[in-house]
Amino acid sequence: MIRYAFELAERRRKKVSSVDKANVLTEVYGLWREVFAEEAKAHPKVATEYTFVDAITMWFVKNPECSTWSSRRTCSATSSPISGR
Repeated sequence: MIRYAFELAERRRKKVSSVDKANVLTEVYGLWREVFAEEAKAHPKVATEYTFVDAITMWFVKNPECSTWSSRRTCSATSSPISGR
């Protein structure tokens, strides 16, 4: 799934966001983030960010026009969701 996201990003917007729940499930998502970071090295032209699922969900609720599946594609939001650290 992660590799596919990077391959798709190379053809589209050149950005991949890793969305997880690492702020609560720290042990489980350590591996996810390791794999994501490793795959990112193979795609240096693709920007990456880490985002918590809570933040991205709220951001999409507030900015539904910004989703890639939106038929309107007129995103007026200037900032991305709060990134996890």
